[in-house]
Amino acid sequence: VFMTKNEFFAHLSETEVNVPFFMFAEQAVEGLARLNQQRLWRERTETPAPRFSVDTEAVEAVFKQAAADNRVQLTTGESLQVLAAYGIRVCRDGEAKNADEAVALADKIGYPVVMKLNSKKISHKTDVGGVRVGIKDAAQLRAEFADLVNKLTEKGLMDGFEGVIIQEMVKSDREMVCGCAKDPQYGQMMMFGLGGVFVEVMKDVTFRLVPLTVEDASDMIRSVKAYKLLAGARGAVPAQMNKVEETLLRLSQLVEDFAFIDELDINPLMISDKDGEPIAVDGRIKFNATEALVALSIA
Repeated sequence: VFMTKNEFFAHLSETEVNVPFFMFAEQAVEGLARLNQQRLWRERTETPAPRFSVDTEAVEAVFKQAAADNRVQLTTGESLQVLAAYGIRVCRDGEAKNADEAVALADKIGYPVVMKLNSKKISHKTDVGGVRVGIKDAAQLRAEFADLVNKLTEKGLMDGFEGVIIQEMVKSDREMVCGCAKDPQYGQMMMFGLGGVFVEVMKDVTFRLVPLTVEDASDMIRSVKAYKLLAGARGAVPAQMNKVEETLLRLSQLVEDFAFIDELDINPLMISDKDGEPIAVDGRIKFNATEALVALSIA
């Protein structure tokens, strides 16, 4: 550590040296800390994730239908079907083409419910008012359905409209996000962190390479600042950490089995105020059509 003038380091940069030089002691300590972090990472144990029993045939059927429609993105309903087929807890829900079907579904699920736009063209539903929460009865549900259709019509967004999804309303103040994206250099990367509408603002997320190990899943949850919320801050019911970890491991298996998935988001992954169970209330999946055709043996 040389606490001296900048000219010294300018000259040093032109010299062949085999020792790191720093201007301040804090930088040298940070360098040593990074070396120690690398050492601990290399020495850690790695427990392979268990292979879960899943319904791959159901997932293949969903992707084949999307490919047949010349689509590269699943609808919300299809995305939730894929997640459920891999054992991920999703909201009780159903798809409705019209207001009458929506009311029948809500009566079966039980009020209050959430109504979400189901479209082959629109992926970010909140941007177009496609998510309506806290619907208390049939009259309000019919009014919300009519209002949604009117707004989509006014904006010229009815193309690809599949109807709506009616879901049970999960009460939670804790919204997480998890999913994966395909990096051109490293391949599939899993993501976990604070979700909801703040995911792009707070950026409290962490990443790991697929396939995840048991230790990876545990580390991801505990490495984000939002972990304190999961642990039960201010008297909240603690999240079922084993279930959150299992959700990440099941997602890892999904994108490993179907490597043509380019993007997958569960946002939000609600942590139930009642018992701390993680519940996927929304999903979005995009895939590579060319790779899917080959992998699924579609002519």
